[in-house]
Amino acid sequence: MIITADFLDHWKTKLLIHLLDDPEAPLGLMRLWAHCQSRKTDRFDPGKLNPSILKAITQSRATKEALWDAFIESRFLDLHADGSIEAHGFYEANASLFSSWENGKKGGRPSKEKPAENPTETQPEPKEEKDEEGKEKINKQGETGEEETPLPFSPASRKPAFWHGKNYSKAEVPEIRSYEDLHRIKDPIITCMAVSKDRSKGMYGFLVKGLQKSLDAGLSEETLRECLLDLCARLFGEQKAGERPPGKIAPALIAEMREFFQNVDRPQAQHKGML
Repeated sequence: MIITADFLDHWKTKLLIHLLDDPEAPLGLMRLWAHCQSRKTDRFDPGKLNPSILKAITQSRATKEALWDAFIESRFLDLHADGSIEAHGFYEANASLFSSWENGKKGGRPSKEKPAENPTETQPEPKEEKDEEGKEKINKQGETGEEETPLPFSPASRKPAFWHGKNYSKAEVPEIRSYEDLHRIKDPIITCMAVSKDRSKGMYGFLVKGLQKSLDAGLSEETLRECLLDLCARLFGEQKAGERPPGKIAPALIAEMREFFQNVDRPQAQHKGML
């Protein structure tokens, strides 16, 4: 089980501690993750996880109702329409474990291909030749030209991102009064519009353009989703706490995302994995 370096200082962990008024709340969360690892899954079928079972797993001192609400509000548990429940982010953080489990079902790690045998005949030396512009090319085994560098991903095979083809000018932007309202929104761009109360083309156009640039640079769609949702949750929390006036949310959101987009090509711009 992998636990990120910023686990204790992450806003979700701090929110869980605050909601339960219990500094030992992270231990209960780790017990839940350990339970997921022992079951080799991050999902619970309908009825397999409820407030009573969660309390038994986490060994929390809180009431089962308060514990359940806290895990939902802090986004450590996701409720799905089919009644199933997901330990949010556990799969992404432990992808290597899931891969090992899948390989185990197939009889273990796939065997490597038999290495090619050494040729018995002497191979010809690479020949140098020049094209019409006088540039040298290496003729390897009778093939001319330079080898192409493979792309890190195939644009043709990539699924369309969640913002592709959407008309945000006609999108329904709900009012947000609680963290539950915030996490109920499926599209993080609409979440940004709701938290900032900015439904203008300047807001959603800026986000779509920046997200596309980041996706093309190699960041995953899940990483971009988490980045927006984390920022929205933090700004909403600051507004609820009276630390940031409502009119300052939109400028702050744009400023932070602009910095993220501008740094997307630098190594340190890789957004940290979510809990």
